[in-house]
Amino acid sequence: MLKDRILKLKQDTTVLTCNPILDEFDMDECDILDELCPSNSYINSKVNDCLNYLKNLSVHFEDSYISAFSSYIEAMTYLELIKKFDVVRITETTVPTPDFKIIDKENKLEIFAEVKSLSYFDGILNYHEVQETALQNQIISTEKIQAGEKIVSTLTEYTPFKKRNSTKRNTSSLYIIESIIDKINNLYKHEQFANPDTILIVDLKLFSGYFLSIENVSAFFYENTPDQIASGTLWNIAFGKNGNLILKPIKVEGEKNIDGILSKNGILVEYNNIKGLIFILYGHSKERICVGFTRYKEQDNKPFQFISEICKYFNDDFNTMAWEYLHIK
Repeated sequence: MLKDRILKLKQDTTVLTCNPILDEFDMDECDILDELCPSNSYINSKVNDCLNYLKNLSVHFEDSYISAFSSYIEAMTYLELIKKFDVVRITETTVPTPDFKIIDKENKLEIFAEVKSLSYFDGILNYHEVQETALQNQIISTEKIQAGEKIVSTLTEYTPFKKRNSTKRNTSSLYIIESIIDKINNLYKHEQFANPDTILIVDLKLFSGYFLSIENVSAFFYENTPDQIASGTLWNIAFGKNGNLILKPIKVEGEKNIDGILSKNGILVEYNNIKGLIFILYGHSKERICVGFTRYKEQDNKPFQFISEICKYFNDDFNTMAWEYLHIK
């Protein structure tokens, strides 16, 4: 059972250190997946994939944790999709294919979807650093308790965007935009988008908290305090162009408002065969929030119909939905 395996790994890990990926496996969702295994062949295959990846793992972080998490996200995305649509799993071949064919019989809609989940940057080095920091904190806490202290607290910082070869601040808007674009570029396979009307769904669960401000769906937005203009992070990941000026949120009056110049194209600018882009965000109650982007000239196409149905918020390259998201005094 997936829930049992995840629970055992979490218990073993918590004693010594932490694991950012294990933390994001929701136990209630694992329970749901286990219950569906006997009746749903796709869920059964994804749960088995997870268990196989996790089979020989221990506290020490390895690549297989990332692979297991990817299968978990695909399974949960599938469960979200079948709430509204008929979803057909596409059998994998030697040639890369999209993950799903999505059918809406009522609206005579049929599209294809590829699902990706993004992990921390710098391979597994960031995960190892988090684990080492948490281990040292655990040792410090134990020593303080043994010395007689009754209340002990330590802090382990998660830095998902950190790159050791980069001199840029890993919390700047420009850095985050370019980093996510790079991450998606590295996962892109042309063959997965050979079918017409194929969209890309990108899960950002491991980056929870970075994109929740809904103003990021717009090309720019107005900050409330103080009144400044900032660039929408998600919009620029989709539609930013090489050479665009990126404005950053202001935290202190008089701070620089210009973050820098974008050095690469957004996903829907770079890849014409990706007909739509959806980001899955996670609210504070772990609610999944779908945010979608399509090109203005393709609003009569099937991907736009799908995105407008499934996404709580969406926009296009002409920023035509900005009026919904901008807070103008």
